[in-house]
Amino acid sequence: MIPLLSDAIIAIDGEYGTTTEIAYALKQRKPIAGLRLQELWKGVVAVALNGSSAVEEIARELDLP
Repeated sequence: MIPLLSDAIIAIDGEYGTTTEIAYALKQRKPIAGLRLQELWKGVVAVALNGSSAVEEIARELDLP
């Protein structure tokens, strides 16, 4: 699964597959930026306004330049 192989996750509005991947990422303590999520999740580090801001927020969480 993608969350297990990733350093961070950008979750884009979705349904059951998205929620499953968010749950796996949270369990692995991976940073997550949400984009157009229907609900806020405890542990999702940021809710992004667009794709660029999602990438910026994840980079900040991972301390990337």
